[in-house]
Amino acid sequence: VGAASGTSRVAMCGGANTWSVHGNAGVASFMKCGRGDEVNITSLDDFAAGEAPLYVKVDVEGGEWDVLRGMHHLLRERRVAVVSFEYAVYWHAAFHRPSRHALTEEERASAKDVSLHAFQSRLGEYGYDTYLVNAGDADSGVVLVPVHGEFWQDELEICYNRSRFYVNTHCWNDLLAVRRCDACTRDALFGEVLRGTWEQQRQKGTRWRPPFQQACSCV
Repeated sequence: VGAASGTSRVAMCGGANTWSVHGNAGVASFMKCGRGDEVNITSLDDFAAGEAPLYVKVDVEGGEWDVLRGMHHLLRERRVAVVSFEYAVYWHAAFHRPSRHALTEEERASAKDVSLHAFQSRLGEYGYDTYLVNAGDADSGVVLVPVHGEFWQDELEICYNRSRFYVNTHCWNDLLAVRRCDACTRDALFGEVLRGTWEQQRQKGTRWRPPFQQACSCV
């Protein structure tokens, strides 16, 4: 899956579970990767033409920005309710380096166009709210941390400073983008599927879900 339909070759980087395709941004753009078989590439706009999928999962070893560009119409027309993306080590070369020290100002500047802030901003323009998926604990269950709009803080750019969030590992995270004007999906997700998130946020008095009538035009 990529920004446009066509053909490419498998980029054999690391283990087979981290292979990508040449031409996509991500691991193959900054690591020396072997060239595998020629494969067909599709954009999600082409793959889901005329369809309205409930959920799309994107995990393409750093090529998430390419996939995002290739689902422009799908998102602009808000035909998908929920999308998950991996936000992780292969988004930028600086995220992949072995050091756990914070990125330098120069590295931050070079990564700003593929940052979490830029990603959630793009999704926001399409009408989707973005959350970091947190495993939570036995009491809370899975928790969604809002990283969109008024909830954004620079500290949420967690791949910029792994030492604050990880121990001896690269940054590896999942994002969930939820269609903003879809009361049915949001109520099911936050009120039933993620009951732990619902109860935890409600107890704190945090209004993390915008009032639908004020936030957008919903039918």
